[in-house]
Amino acid sequence: MSDQAHGVVLALDVGLKRIGLAVSDPERRTARPLLVYERINRDKDVAALGEIAAQEKANLLVVGLPAKLDGSLSQVGQGIVSLAKRLERRLGLPVQFMDEALSTMRSEEAMIEAGLSRAKRRQVVDRAAAAEILRRWLEVQS
Repeated sequence: MSDQAHGVVLALDVGLKRIGLAVSDPERRTARPLLVYERINRDKDVAALGEIAAQEKANLLVVGLPAKLDGSLSQVGQGIVSLAKRLERRLGLPVQFMDEALSTMRSEEAMIEAGLSRAKRRQVVDRAAAAEILRRWLEVQS
């Protein structure tokens, strides 16, 4: 494995109000939910995400991207790409995109099966969705 295939990956599940974050271990074998960031504005969001990436010693960002059934990007998807490019420029970290189809729904279903209340699910679903995106990305890489 090359050096590029090692190091912490920070995954983002970007929503309009919140961004769920998850991280890998340095060997890129596991994904764990990290936190949910409440969005403020583009500049503050980029600065806060940069601080989190530095704290976690991330050397790659994986950003969940919602694609339409025909493969094109929605307006929300275009906004996510714009944020990701800004993060890439400001942080100097490479960004890869991962289809986020059904990640939130799968995370929600797993939490229901685990018996989490609706209020508790609302608190953790975004970071769980980010972990699901990261798990799928890790599987594709192996």
